[in-house]
Amino acid sequence: MDLFEKAGIKIIDPGCGACIGAGPGISNDASQVTVSAINRNFQGRSGPGKLYLASPLTVMTSAFTGKFHLGNLKFLINSE
Repeated sequence: MDLFEKAGIKIIDPGCGACIGAGPGISNDASQVTVSAINRNFQGRSGPGKLYLASPLTVMTSAFTGKFHLGNLKFLINSE
């Protein structure tokens, strides 16, 4: 877990909070991009930002690299 925390990754318990916009893991503004392994993708369901569903491996890789590749498009997850 220290490796994740040192990389700035926030680990949250599995549950329905993020997938219904009622807990940690949701976007705060429209400029944010979220990559999640949840099973729902309705507009605005997990906050105002863009939400992409992906495999757990892709979510983990995106968290470590700060990037998400969708075909030939590359989205920057964290610009800080």
